Amino acid sequence: MITSTLFRHGVSDAPAKQQISHRLKWLAAAAPQITRVDIVLDQVPYGGRPKHLYQCHISMRAAGRKQCDVYVNNGSIDLAVADAFDQIGSLIRYKNPESRAHV
Repeated sequence: MITSTLFRHGVSDAPAKQQISHRLKWLAAAAPQITRVDIVLDQVPYGGRPKHLYQCHISMRAAGRKQCDVYVNNGSIDLAVADAFDQIGSLIRYKNPESRAHV
């Protein structure tokens, strides 16, 4: 599985990097058919205030399937990452019922 992680607009958080690494290992074990995962962490404006929320965008591709994108906005980097990976996990379970044993 090819992975890339991009931190934009000054976002850099060591715990988020560790969480992403841990979640990517889980994802590789839960869904070996995934060929590429791109993760972008960014700050986005909210309520007229620039850089008020964190956004985690995960783009996932699997052999023979359409690309899947998840966007999560949250006031916490850690929660944005966790929620985005939880949504990816739900998509994997929904699209591939036999992977439930691995989740």
